[in-house]
Amino acid sequence: MRLGFGPFFKSQLHVCPCPLLAFAFGLPVMAAALAIYKKPVMLLGIGLVAASFSWLVIPIQNVPAFTTPLTTYPIVNPTVAIVLSSITFSLVASLVGRKMDLSTPTLAGVGALSCMLSSIAFIYIVVYFGAPILNAVGLSGPIDYIATNTTIFIAMSAATVPLGYLAGLKLQPGVSHLFRIRPWLYRVGPLAVLVLCWGASVVAVAAGL
Repeated sequence: MRLGFGPFFKSQLHVCPCPLLAFAFGLPVMAAALAIYKKPVMLLGIGLVAASFSWLVIPIQNVPAFTTPLTTYPIVNPTVAIVLSSITFSLVASLVGRKMDLSTPTLAGVGALSCMLSSIAFIYIVVYFGAPILNAVGLSGPIDYIATNTTIFIAMSAATVPLGYLAGLKLQPGVSHLFRIRPWLYRVGPLAVLVLCWGASVVAVAAGL
C-alpha cells in the first residue's frame, strides 16, 4: 500500500512533495546541525544520510526497483532535492559565516538563498533527465515551477532555518555532552543509518519487489 500524501500535494496544491520535504524539514535540521557543530561542511554528510531514506520506499511501499524508467522513481527526485539543498546550504553558510554573525535576518537570508538556488537547480536537472514532474503537478514548465513552487519554498525556508538554528543552540549542550561520554556515536550513528536504508532496499530488490 502506498502513501497518499504525494498525490494530494500534486493534484490539489500543485506542489512537488520531494523538494517540499527537503526544504520544510531538511534545511531546518541542517540549520540545527550548523548551530551545534559550527561546521558547514558537515551539512554535506547530513544530506547524504537524509537522502538514504529515499531508498526505503522500495521495501516500505513496494516500489518496483528496476522495472520503470529511472526518472520516474520516487527515489531519484527526493535524493536530488536533498543533496542539492545540502550542497547549496553548506556553500552559502560557509560564505556568509566567514563575514558576519549568523543573526536571525542573516539566517533567513541564508535559508532563502539556499532554497532558491537548489530549487531552481532541482527542477532543471530532473526535467533534463526526463522526470514527468511538471505534468504531475499541473505546471506548464520550469518557469511556472519557479514562480509557484520555488516562491513557496523560499518563504518557508526563510522562516524555518532561523527556527532550526535556534533549536540547535538549545540542543548543543546536551549533544556535546553525549558525544563526550560516548564519542563512538559521532561516527557510528550516520553509518548505521546508511547501512539500514541501503540494506533494506537491497533485500527488497533481491526479493523481487
